[in-house]
Amino acid sequence: MDKISRDNKGLSLVELIAAIAIMGILGMSVFFGMQLVAGHAGKEMAKTVESLTQKSRTYCMGRREAKVEFNFDATSGWSAKETFTNVKSGTTDVETTEYTTTNIGEADVKVFDVSSGSETQLSAFSFEFNRSDGSLRNYNGSPATKNVVIEIRNGGKTYQLKIERMTGKINVDAIN
Repeated sequence: MDKISRDNKGLSLVELIAAIAIMGILGMSVFFGMQLVAGHAGKEMAKTVESLTQKSRTYCMGRREAKVEFNFDATSGWSAKETFTNVKSGTTDVETTEYTTTNIGEADVKVFDVSSGSETQLSAFSFEFNRSDGSLRNYNGSPATKNVVIEIRNGGKTYQLKIERMTGKINVDAIN
């Protein structure tokens, strides 16, 4: 009869536990890394919308009229267009300047109006501010009658942009 060779050892229980622990640590680091990446496009778009809207509000105070429009295209994502109209004092001359910013948000970023309590998905939205005090004058081409609340969603993350009608104050908060 053949003797069983002692050189043919398998994995010991300690080695098996160590291998499982290492795989668990690697799996957790991948999971947490994915959580950090998920929603990044939404966060960047929320920051950009806040920045461009605040810039528009600031520029309009005094002698300019300002409007900022955000538009969605299924292939290229979100873009922004800023329009500044300057009426030269003492004349009827009007000088209009437009700036277009493309790729402010990826195509998978969703935007919702939640101002009225129910949510409506948006493919375009715009803001106009009063020259005298910076308050919100128009939202989507209509007179602003209440505060505006917009949610920007991506990868399970939600960012809420709030604009106060009376003061034009703009805040962005992370919901989750």
